Amino acid sequence: MSNLPQDLNHIFNYIKNMGLSLPMLMRSFKCFYYNSGPVHVVLGSDTMKMDIIQWIPGQGIRSVIANASPKFDIAISGAFYDFDPFSFLKVGQLLGEIVQSGRIIESGDIGDYAYIAYMDSGEYHFGVSQHVPTSGVKWGLGGLVPIIIGGRLESSNPWFKKHNEKTGRCMIGHSNNNNMLLIIAQNSTNPMYDLNDFQNFYHSFGCENVVGLDGSTSAMLWHDNSWKFTNTQVKDMANRTAIGFRL
Repeated sequence: MSNLPQDLNHIFNYIKNMGLSLPMLMRSFKCFYYNSGPVHVVLGSDTMKMDIIQWIPGQGIRSVIANASPKFDIAISGAFYDFDPFSFLKVGQLLGEIVQSGRIIESGDIGDYAYIAYMDSGEYHFGVSQHVPTSGVKWGLGGLVPIIIGGRLESSNPWFKKHNEKTGRCMIGHSNNNNMLLIIAQNSTNPMYDLNDFQNFYHSFGCENVVGLDGSTSAMLWHDNSWKFTNTQVKDMANRTAIGFRL
């Protein structure tokens, strides 16, 4: 795709040149992982089951992920947060809401954020709202950046504009072929891509819904029972949430 930066274009063409569209891919693999430098791509079916992983006092979020039973096949960072200035451990204050089994179990700062909801039916719903829906929702998480919602490019959304910078990223996309496309970009001293770049990447793959999770030095990826890369030690104690998937 000519509108993509060179390295992202390489990833796009790598998958294309293998003859793998998303539906073809998922007939052969439950999950496909590809790493190109600081950018990691995980392709999976939307039959993956999603959990919201919550921080446990006295433990870092990485410990909660690694010690989960049953194990998560994939885990990435969760919602954005603010630091609590009165906490010695700098535990982050949640932005948005967490929904479990049809009820709000934690609520922080409320705004017109994006959300992802994993339904009792096994479907994934996305939207932009001050509140995460509760009816029929097994797990839901707000406080996210809208990148593409319902096929609409959200470039003019204030939350998108605020976070349209070159930094580490964790993003979840849902394609019109019923597959999940996760892109996780490591934070680095010379980050290369902003949200516009990743928005174009997702749009090129036919993703109708894409949300951005906490990134920068909070970005992390657990896959195949090991860490591909981690958040920083400070963020490990500050991140309130993560998103886990089981195949």
